[in-house]
Amino acid sequence: MGVLRKPGARQLQRRSLRSLWLLLLLAMMSAATLGAIFRTSSLSSMIFRQPFYQDFLFLSIAALSFLLGQSLREEARRTAHPAICSLETGFFAQAALFAGQTALGEIFPAAFNTVSALHWFGAVYSLWVAQFAAAAALAIAWPQLRRRVRDWAGSCAPLRQATWIWFAAFATAGLAGAYFFPNSAPVAWSFGISIALGLAALAAGSAVYFRRRRPMILPLITGLLVFLLARTSAFLGEPWQLLWWYSYLMYFGGLMLIAHGVTEGDRVREREELIGRLEELTAQLEEQSIRDPLTGAYNRRHMMNQLEAEFKRAVRGRLPLTLLVCDLDRFKDINDNYGHPCGDFVLKEITRRLADNGRQSDVVGRCGGEEFWVLLPQTNRVGGQGVAAKLLEIVREPMMWEDRVLNLTMSVGIADTLSPGARDVAALIHEADRALYMAKRSGKDRAMALDPLSFTVPGK
Repeated sequence: MGVLRKPGARQLQRRSLRSLWLLLLLAMMSAATLGAIFRTSSLSSMIFRQPFYQDFLFLSIAALSFLLGQSLREEARRTAHPAICSLETGFFAQAALFAGQTALGEIFPAAFNTVSALHWFGAVYSLWVAQFAAAAALAIAWPQLRRRVRDWAGSCAPLRQATWIWFAAFATAGLAGAYFFPNSAPVAWSFGISIALGLAALAAGSAVYFRRRRPMILPLITGLLVFLLARTSAFLGEPWQLLWWYSYLMYFGGLMLIAHGVTEGDRVREREELIGRLEELTAQLEEQSIRDPLTGAYNRRHMMNQLEAEFKRAVRGRLPLTLLVCDLDRFKDINDNYGHPCGDFVLKEITRRLADNGRQSDVVGRCGGEEFWVLLPQTNRVGGQGVAAKLLEIVREPMMWEDRVLNLTMSVGIADTLSPGARDVAALIHEADRALYMAKRSGKDRAMALDPLSFTVPGK
Protein backbone atom coordinates (compact mmCIF):
# COMPACT_ATOMS: atom_id res chain seq x y z
CA MET A 1 0.00 0.00 0.00
CA GLY A 2 1.30 3.46 -0.84
CA VAL A 3 2.20 5.88 1.94
CA LEU A 4 0.59 9.30 2.04
CA ARG A 5 3.38 11.83 2.52
CA LYS A 6 3.25 15.56 2.92
CA PRO A 7 5.96 17.76 1.39
CA GLY A 8 9.13 17.47 3.45
CA ALA A 9 10.43 20.26 5.66
CA ARG A 10 13.49 20.74 3.45
CA GLN A 11 11.32 21.00 0.34
CA LEU A 12 9.05 23.56 1.99
CA GLN A 13 12.09 25.50 3.18
CA ARG A 14 13.56 25.59 -0.33
CA ARG A 15 10.25 26.79 -1.75
CA SER A 16 9.98 29.51 0.90
CA LEU A 17 13.51 30.69 0.15
CA ARG A 18 12.76 30.82 -3.58
CA SER A 19 9.62 32.85 -2.94
CA LEU A 20 11.57 35.20 -0.64
CA TRP A 21 14.28 35.71 -3.26
CA LEU A 22 11.67 36.43 -5.90
CA LEU A 23 10.01 39.05 -3.70
CA LEU A 24 13.34 40.66 -2.84
CA LEU A 25 14.32 40.69 -6.50
CA LEU A 26 11.03 42.33 -7.46
CA ALA A 27 11.39 44.94 -4.71
CA MET A 28 14.97 45.75 -5.71
CA MET A 29 14.00 45.97 -9.38
CA SER A 30 11.17 48.39 -8.55
CA ALA A 31 13.47 50.55 -6.43
CA ALA A 32 16.22 50.55 -9.07
CA THR A 33 13.73 51.46 -11.81
CA LEU A 34 12.42 54.42 -9.84
CA GLY A 35 15.99 55.50 -9.05
CA ALA A 36 16.99 55.33 -12.71
CA ILE A 37 13.99 57.40 -13.72
CA PHE A 38 14.63 60.05 -11.08
CA ARG A 39 18.34 60.23 -11.96
CA THR A 40 17.52 61.03 -15.59
CA SER A 41 17.72 64.77 -16.16
CA SER A 42 15.61 64.86 -19.30
CA LEU A 43 13.45 62.44 -21.24
CA SER A 44 12.84 64.75 -24.16
CA SER A 45 15.45 63.02 -26.30
CA MET A 46 13.88 59.62 -25.40
CA ILE A 47 17.42 58.30 -24.79
CA PHE A 48 19.05 57.93 -21.40
CA ARG A 49 22.05 55.78 -20.48
CA GLN A 50 22.16 54.30 -17.03
CA PRO A 51 25.03 51.77 -16.99
CA PHE A 52 24.48 50.72 -13.40
CA TYR A 53 20.76 50.25 -13.93
CA GLN A 54 21.41 48.30 -17.14
CA ASP A 55 23.80 46.00 -15.31
CA PHE A 56 21.33 45.58 -12.48
CA LEU A 57 18.50 44.84 -14.92
CA PHE A 58 20.54 42.21 -16.78
CA LEU A 59 21.83 40.64 -13.57
CA SER A 60 18.27 40.54 -12.21
CA ILE A 61 17.12 38.69 -15.33
CA ALA A 62 20.10 36.33 -14.92
CA ALA A 63 19.30 35.70 -11.24
CA LEU A 64 15.62 35.15 -11.97
CA SER A 65 16.48 32.77 -14.83
CA PHE A 66 18.78 30.84 -12.50
CA LEU A 67 16.03 30.55 -9.85
CA LEU A 68 13.60 29.31 -12.49
CA GLY A 69 16.13 26.72 -13.63
CA GLN A 70 16.58 25.57 -10.04
CA SER A 71 12.82 25.27 -9.56
CA LEU A 72 12.38 23.28 -12.75
CA ARG A 73 15.33 21.00 -11.95
CA GLU A 74 13.35 19.26 -9.20
CA GLU A 75 10.43 18.67 -11.55
CA ALA A 76 12.79 17.50 -14.33
CA ARG A 77 14.47 15.04 -11.98
CA ARG A 78 11.07 13.70 -10.92
CA THR A 79 9.49 13.31 -14.37
CA ALA A 80 12.35 13.34 -16.92
CA HIS A 81 9.90 15.21 -19.16
CA PRO A 82 11.75 16.50 -22.28
CA ALA A 83 9.89 19.83 -22.21
CA ILE A 84 10.77 20.48 -18.57
CA CYS A 85 14.38 19.41 -19.19
CA SER A 86 14.54 21.83 -22.13
CA LEU A 87 13.11 24.71 -20.10
CA GLU A 88 15.39 23.99 -17.15
CA THR A 89 18.59 24.05 -19.23
CA GLY A 90 17.30 26.94 -21.33
CA PHE A 91 16.82 29.11 -18.25
CA PHE A 92 20.29 28.24 -16.93
CA ALA A 93 21.79 29.13 -20.33
CA GLN A 94 19.81 32.37 -20.38
CA ALA A 95 21.24 33.22 -16.94
CA ALA A 96 24.74 32.62 -18.31
CA LEU A 97 23.95 34.78 -21.36
CA PHE A 98 22.78 37.83 -19.41
CA ALA A 99 25.46 37.48 -16.73
CA GLY A 100 28.12 37.08 -19.43
CA GLN A 101 26.96 40.22 -21.24
CA THR A 102 27.10 42.19 -18.01
CA ALA A 103 30.56 40.90 -17.11
CA LEU A 104 31.99 41.54 -20.59
CA GLY A 105 30.40 44.99 -20.65
CA GLU A 106 32.18 45.85 -17.39
CA ILE A 107 35.52 44.39 -18.46
CA PHE A 108 35.47 45.58 -22.08
CA PRO A 109 33.02 48.52 -22.13
CA ALA A 110 34.31 49.89 -25.42
CA ALA A 111 33.51 46.63 -27.19
CA PHE A 112 30.50 45.18 -25.36
CA ASN A 113 28.65 48.23 -24.08
CA THR A 114 27.90 49.83 -27.43
CA VAL A 115 24.84 50.13 -29.62
CA SER A 116 26.10 47.52 -32.11
CA ALA A 117 27.04 45.08 -29.31
CA LEU A 118 23.60 45.45 -27.72
CA HIS A 119 22.02 44.86 -31.13
CA TRP A 120 23.95 41.61 -31.41
CA PHE A 121 23.10 40.64 -27.83
CA GLY A 122 19.40 41.28 -28.43
CA ALA A 123 19.48 39.15 -31.56
CA VAL A 124 21.30 36.28 -29.84
CA TYR A 125 19.20 36.24 -26.69
CA SER A 126 15.87 36.54 -28.54
CA LEU A 127 16.76 33.66 -30.87
CA TRP A 128 17.86 31.55 -27.92
CA VAL A 129 14.66 32.17 -25.94
CA ALA A 130 12.50 31.47 -28.99
CA GLN A 131 14.40 28.23 -29.67
CA PHE A 132 14.06 26.64 -26.25
CA ALA A 133 10.46 27.88 -25.91
CA ALA A 134 9.58 26.29 -29.26
CA ALA A 135 11.40 23.08 -28.32
CA ALA A 136 9.53 22.84 -25.02
CA ALA A 137 6.16 23.56 -26.68
CA LEU A 138 6.87 20.94 -29.33
CA ALA A 139 7.73 18.34 -26.68
CA ILE A 140 4.51 19.15 -24.82
CA ALA A 141 2.21 19.15 -27.86
CA TRP A 142 3.70 16.17 -29.73
CA PRO A 143 3.41 13.01 -27.58
CA GLN A 144 5.17 10.73 -30.06
CA LEU A 145 8.22 13.01 -30.20
CA ARG A 146 8.20 13.24 -26.41
CA ARG A 147 8.15 9.46 -26.04
CA ARG A 148 10.95 9.00 -28.57
CA VAL A 149 13.14 11.59 -26.91
CA ARG A 150 12.46 10.08 -23.48
CA ASP A 151 13.22 6.57 -24.75
CA TRP A 152 16.44 7.81 -26.33
CA ALA A 153 17.63 9.90 -23.39
CA GLY A 154 16.21 7.95 -20.46
CA SER A 155 16.84 10.95 -18.20
CA CYS A 156 17.56 14.67 -18.43
CA ALA A 157 21.36 14.27 -18.44
CA PRO A 158 21.79 13.67 -22.23
CA LEU A 159 19.34 16.48 -23.00
CA ARG A 160 21.25 18.85 -20.72
CA GLN A 161 24.55 17.97 -22.37
CA ALA A 162 23.13 18.44 -25.87
CA THR A 163 21.55 21.77 -24.89
CA TRP A 164 24.76 23.11 -23.35
CA ILE A 165 26.78 22.05 -26.40
CA TRP A 166 24.30 23.82 -28.67
CA PHE A 167 24.33 26.90 -26.42
CA ALA A 168 28.13 27.05 -26.50
CA ALA A 169 28.11 26.83 -30.31
CA PHE A 170 25.30 29.40 -30.49
CA ALA A 171 27.01 31.90 -28.19
CA THR A 172 30.34 31.42 -29.96
CA ALA A 173 28.68 32.12 -33.31
CA GLY A 174 27.13 35.27 -31.84
CA LEU A 175 30.47 36.50 -30.48
CA ALA A 176 32.16 35.76 -33.81
CA GLY A 177 29.47 37.62 -35.71
CA ALA A 178 29.74 40.61 -33.38
CA TYR A 179 33.53 40.63 -33.79
CA PHE A 180 33.71 40.28 -37.56
CA PHE A 181 30.51 42.17 -38.47
CA PRO A 182 30.01 44.66 -35.62
CA ASN A 183 27.69 46.94 -37.58
CA SER A 184 25.67 44.20 -39.33
CA ALA A 185 23.65 42.68 -36.52
CA PRO A 186 20.77 40.55 -37.90
CA VAL A 187 18.14 42.54 -36.03
CA ALA A 188 15.36 42.10 -38.58
CA TRP A 189 16.15 38.43 -39.19
CA SER A 190 16.30 37.60 -35.49
CA PHE A 191 13.07 39.52 -34.89
CA GLY A 192 11.26 37.66 -37.68
CA ILE A 193 12.53 34.23 -36.62
CA SER A 194 11.85 34.92 -32.92
CA ILE A 195 8.31 36.05 -33.64
CA ALA A 196 7.65 33.02 -35.88
CA LEU A 197 9.03 30.53 -33.35
CA GLY A 198 7.35 32.35 -30.48
CA LEU A 199 3.95 32.34 -32.18
CA ALA A 200 4.30 28.64 -32.99
CA ALA A 201 5.19 27.88 -29.38
CA LEU A 202 2.33 30.11 -28.19
CA ALA A 203 -0.17 28.26 -30.41
CA ALA A 204 1.08 24.84 -29.31
CA GLY A 205 1.08 25.78 -25.64
CA SER A 206 -2.41 27.30 -25.86
CA ALA A 207 -3.76 24.17 -27.56
CA VAL A 208 -2.27 21.97 -24.85
CA TYR A 209 -3.61 24.19 -22.09
CA PHE A 210 -7.18 24.21 -23.38
CA ARG A 211 -7.01 20.45 -23.97
CA ARG A 212 -5.43 19.36 -20.68
CA ARG A 213 -5.89 22.35 -18.33
CA ARG A 214 -2.44 21.97 -16.80
CA PRO A 215 -1.89 24.89 -14.36
CA MET A 216 1.84 25.18 -15.09
CA ILE A 217 1.34 25.87 -18.82
CA LEU A 218 -0.71 29.06 -18.49
CA PRO A 219 2.04 31.24 -16.91
CA LEU A 220 4.52 29.89 -19.47
CA ILE A 221 2.15 30.98 -22.23
CA THR A 222 1.71 34.38 -20.58
CA GLY A 223 5.46 34.81 -20.19
CA LEU A 224 5.97 33.85 -23.83
CA LEU A 225 3.39 36.43 -24.90
CA VAL A 226 5.19 39.09 -22.85
CA PHE A 227 8.47 38.04 -24.51
CA LEU A 228 6.94 38.59 -27.95
CA LEU A 229 5.74 42.05 -26.89
CA ALA A 230 9.18 42.81 -25.46
CA ARG A 231 10.93 41.80 -28.67
CA THR A 232 8.54 43.96 -30.69
CA SER A 233 9.29 46.88 -28.39
CA ALA A 234 13.06 46.32 -28.70
CA PHE A 235 12.79 46.06 -32.49
CA LEU A 236 10.96 49.38 -32.72
CA GLY A 237 13.48 51.17 -30.53
CA GLU A 238 17.23 51.64 -30.32
CA PRO A 239 19.41 50.74 -27.34
CA TRP A 240 18.86 53.05 -24.35
CA GLN A 241 15.67 54.49 -25.80
CA LEU A 242 12.54 54.18 -23.68
CA LEU A 243 11.13 51.36 -25.81
CA TRP A 244 14.39 49.45 -25.39
CA TRP A 245 14.26 49.81 -21.62
CA TYR A 246 10.59 48.87 -21.64
CA SER A 247 11.37 45.71 -23.59
CA TYR A 248 13.72 44.33 -20.93
CA LEU A 249 11.46 45.49 -18.13
CA MET A 250 8.57 43.67 -19.80
CA TYR A 251 10.70 40.56 -20.21
CA PHE A 252 11.63 40.72 -16.53
CA GLY A 253 7.93 40.99 -15.72
CA GLY A 254 7.21 38.00 -17.94
CA LEU A 255 9.85 35.98 -16.09
CA MET A 256 8.21 36.97 -12.80
CA LEU A 257 4.91 35.61 -14.13
CA ILE A 258 6.62 32.38 -15.11
CA ALA A 259 8.27 32.16 -11.69
CA HIS A 260 4.92 32.61 -9.99
CA GLY A 261 3.38 29.99 -12.27
CA VAL A 262 6.16 27.48 -11.58
CA THR A 263 5.74 27.98 -7.83
CA GLU A 264 1.97 27.62 -8.05
CA GLY A 265 2.40 24.68 -10.40
CA ASP A 266 4.47 22.92 -7.73
CA ARG A 267 1.74 23.46 -5.18
CA VAL A 268 -0.99 22.29 -7.56
CA ARG A 269 1.07 19.23 -8.53
CA GLU A 270 1.60 18.34 -4.87
CA ARG A 271 -2.12 18.72 -4.19
CA GLU A 272 -2.92 16.52 -7.19
CA GLU A 273 -0.44 13.91 -6.00
CA LEU A 274 -1.88 13.95 -2.48
CA ILE A 275 -5.43 13.67 -3.83
CA GLY A 276 -4.37 10.85 -6.17
CA ARG A 277 -2.67 8.94 -3.36
CA LEU A 278 -5.65 9.51 -1.08
CA GLU A 279 -8.02 8.18 -3.75
CA GLU A 280 -5.73 5.18 -4.29
CA LEU A 281 -5.56 4.45 -0.55
CA THR A 282 -9.33 4.87 -0.23
CA ALA A 283 -9.91 2.43 -3.10
CA GLN A 284 -7.50 -0.05 -1.51
CA LEU A 285 -9.20 0.25 1.88
CA GLU A 286 -12.63 -0.18 0.29
CA GLU A 287 -11.40 -3.27 -1.55
CA GLN A 288 -9.86 -4.71 1.61
CA SER A 289 -13.06 -4.08 3.55
CA ILE A 290 -15.05 -6.37 1.23
CA ARG A 291 -12.40 -9.10 0.77
CA ASP A 292 -11.52 -12.11 2.85
CA PRO A 293 -7.86 -11.60 3.86
CA LEU A 294 -6.91 -15.28 3.43
CA THR A 295 -8.53 -16.28 0.15
CA GLY A 296 -9.19 -12.92 -1.51
CA ALA A 297 -12.85 -13.86 -2.04
CA TYR A 298 -15.64 -11.51 -1.02
CA ASN A 299 -16.41 -11.59 2.71
CA ARG A 300 -19.76 -12.18 4.40
CA ARG A 301 -20.62 -8.49 4.75
CA HIS A 302 -20.20 -7.86 1.02
CA MET A 303 -22.08 -11.04 0.15
CA MET A 304 -25.00 -9.92 2.33
CA ASN A 305 -25.05 -6.54 0.60
CA GLN A 306 -24.93 -8.21 -2.82
CA LEU A 307 -27.64 -10.67 -1.85
CA GLU A 308 -29.93 -7.89 -0.62
CA ALA A 309 -29.39 -5.87 -3.81
CA GLU A 310 -29.94 -8.87 -6.10
CA PHE A 311 -32.99 -9.98 -4.09
CA LYS A 312 -34.62 -6.54 -4.49
CA ARG A 313 -33.89 -6.57 -8.21
CA ALA A 314 -35.29 -10.09 -8.55
CA VAL A 315 -38.51 -9.14 -6.73
CA ARG A 316 -38.87 -5.89 -8.67
CA GLY A 317 -38.32 -7.55 -12.06
CA ARG A 318 -40.01 -10.88 -11.24
CA LEU A 319 -36.70 -12.61 -11.94
CA PRO A 320 -35.22 -15.73 -10.36
CA LEU A 321 -32.20 -15.62 -8.07
CA THR A 322 -30.45 -18.70 -6.70
CA LEU A 323 -28.23 -18.94 -3.64
CA LEU A 324 -25.79 -21.84 -3.24
CA VAL A 325 -24.48 -22.39 0.28
CA CYS A 326 -21.43 -24.66 -0.03
CA ASP A 327 -19.57 -26.38 2.80
CA LEU A 328 -16.45 -28.54 2.52
CA ASP A 329 -16.90 -32.05 3.90
CA ARG A 330 -14.59 -33.20 6.72
CA PHE A 331 -12.45 -30.08 6.48
CA LYS A 332 -11.54 -30.39 10.15
CA ASP A 333 -9.68 -33.61 9.33
CA ILE A 334 -7.43 -31.64 6.93
CA ASN A 335 -6.39 -29.25 9.71
CA ASP A 336 -5.98 -32.03 12.26
CA ASN A 337 -3.97 -34.36 10.02
CA TYR A 338 -1.88 -31.94 7.94
CA GLY A 339 -1.92 -28.68 9.91
CA HIS A 340 -3.43 -25.26 9.38
CA PRO A 341 -1.04 -24.27 6.54
CA CYS A 342 -2.51 -27.12 4.53
CA GLY A 343 -6.00 -25.99 5.46
CA ASP A 344 -5.23 -22.47 4.29
CA PHE A 345 -3.93 -23.86 1.00
CA VAL A 346 -7.12 -25.87 0.52
CA LEU A 347 -9.33 -22.83 1.16
CA LYS A 348 -7.36 -20.75 -1.36
CA GLU A 349 -7.50 -23.50 -3.97
CA ILE A 350 -11.24 -24.06 -3.50
CA THR A 351 -11.83 -20.31 -3.83
CA ARG A 352 -9.85 -20.23 -7.07
CA ARG A 353 -11.78 -23.20 -8.51
CA LEU A 354 -15.16 -21.75 -7.62
CA ALA A 355 -14.29 -18.32 -9.03
CA ASP A 356 -12.67 -19.61 -12.24
CA ASN A 357 -15.55 -21.88 -13.19
CA GLY A 358 -18.48 -19.55 -12.71
CA ARG A 359 -20.16 -17.05 -14.98
CA GLN A 360 -19.11 -13.43 -15.06
CA SER A 361 -22.34 -12.42 -13.33
CA ASP A 362 -21.94 -14.97 -10.52
CA VAL A 363 -20.62 -13.78 -7.16
CA VAL A 364 -18.45 -16.04 -4.98
CA GLY A 365 -17.64 -15.31 -1.34
CA ARG A 366 -16.30 -16.99 1.78
CA CYS A 367 -18.76 -16.52 4.61
CA GLY A 368 -16.88 -18.15 7.46
CA GLY A 369 -14.69 -21.20 8.07
CA GLU A 370 -15.08 -23.62 5.19
CA GLU A 371 -18.45 -22.20 4.06
CA PHE A 372 -18.80 -20.48 0.68
CA TRP A 373 -21.72 -18.70 -0.94
CA VAL A 374 -22.38 -18.48 -4.67
CA LEU A 375 -25.00 -16.04 -5.98
CA LEU A 376 -26.52 -16.91 -9.34
CA PRO A 377 -28.54 -13.93 -10.72
CA GLN A 378 -31.37 -14.69 -13.17
CA THR A 379 -31.07 -18.41 -12.42
CA ASN A 380 -33.75 -20.63 -10.89
CA ARG A 381 -33.05 -23.68 -8.71
CA VAL A 382 -33.03 -26.01 -11.73
CA GLY A 383 -30.21 -24.01 -13.27
CA GLY A 384 -28.65 -23.77 -9.84
CA GLN A 385 -28.59 -27.55 -9.57
CA GLY A 386 -26.67 -27.73 -12.83
CA VAL A 387 -24.14 -25.16 -11.60
CA ALA A 388 -23.86 -26.98 -8.25
CA ALA A 389 -23.22 -30.31 -9.98
CA LYS A 390 -20.41 -28.72 -12.00
CA LEU A 391 -18.88 -27.22 -8.87
CA LEU A 392 -19.01 -30.58 -7.09
CA GLU A 393 -17.06 -32.18 -9.94
CA ILE A 394 -14.46 -29.44 -9.82
CA VAL A 395 -13.99 -29.78 -6.07
CA ARG A 396 -13.55 -33.58 -6.38
CA GLU A 397 -10.48 -33.11 -8.57
CA PRO A 398 -7.35 -34.04 -6.54
CA MET A 399 -5.02 -31.30 -5.34
CA MET A 400 -1.37 -31.55 -4.34
CA TRP A 401 -0.07 -30.29 -1.01
CA GLU A 402 3.69 -30.72 -0.85
CA ASP A 403 4.05 -34.46 -1.58
CA ARG A 404 0.51 -35.43 -0.60
CA VAL A 405 -2.58 -35.87 -2.75
CA LEU A 406 -5.71 -34.41 -1.18
CA ASN A 407 -9.20 -35.54 -2.16
CA LEU A 408 -12.06 -33.37 -0.97
CA THR A 409 -15.80 -33.23 -1.41
CA MET A 410 -18.38 -30.53 -0.81
CA SER A 411 -22.06 -30.35 0.08
CA VAL A 412 -24.33 -27.70 -1.39
CA GLY A 413 -27.68 -26.31 -0.28
CA ILE A 414 -29.82 -24.68 -2.99
CA ALA A 415 -32.56 -22.07 -2.60
CA ASP A 416 -34.05 -19.52 -4.95
CA THR A 417 -36.53 -16.67 -4.92
CA LEU A 418 -39.15 -18.90 -6.57
CA SER A 419 -39.38 -20.99 -3.39
CA PRO A 420 -42.63 -20.44 -1.47
CA GLY A 421 -40.74 -19.82 1.78
CA ALA A 422 -38.24 -17.28 0.34
CA ARG A 423 -40.19 -14.17 1.34
CA ASP A 424 -37.09 -12.11 2.13
CA VAL A 425 -33.31 -12.41 2.29
CA ALA A 426 -33.25 -14.01 5.72
CA ALA A 427 -35.80 -16.64 4.62
CA LEU A 428 -33.78 -17.38 1.47
CA ILE A 429 -30.61 -17.93 3.52
CA HIS A 430 -32.56 -20.09 5.99
CA GLU A 431 -33.88 -22.31 3.18
CA ALA A 432 -30.38 -22.69 1.69
CA ASP A 433 -28.99 -23.61 5.14
CA ARG A 434 -31.73 -26.19 5.67
CA ALA A 435 -31.01 -27.64 2.22
CA LEU A 436 -27.30 -27.84 3.09
CA TYR A 437 -28.11 -29.60 6.36
CA MET A 438 -30.25 -32.09 4.44
CA ALA A 439 -27.38 -32.71 2.00
CA LYS A 440 -25.02 -33.38 4.93
CA ARG A 441 -27.50 -35.76 6.56
CA SER A 442 -28.00 -37.59 3.25
CA GLY A 443 -24.34 -38.59 2.93
CA LYS A 444 -22.44 -35.42 1.89
CA ASP A 445 -20.85 -34.79 -1.53
CA ARG A 446 -24.14 -33.71 -3.09
CA ALA A 447 -26.37 -30.71 -3.83
CA MET A 448 -29.96 -30.58 -2.61
CA ALA A 449 -32.96 -28.22 -2.53
CA LEU A 450 -35.77 -28.39 0.02
CA ASP A 451 -38.66 -28.65 -2.44
CA PRO A 452 -37.39 -28.80 -6.03
CA LEU A 453 -40.88 -28.89 -7.57
CA SER A 454 -42.53 -26.01 -5.68
CA PHE A 455 -42.45 -22.63 -7.44
CA THR A 456 -44.04 -19.23 -6.86
CA VAL A 457 -43.70 -15.69 -8.24
CA PRO A 458 -40.99 -13.62 -6.48
CA GLY A 459 -42.37 -11.06 -4.08
CA LYS A 460 -45.75 -12.80 -3.71
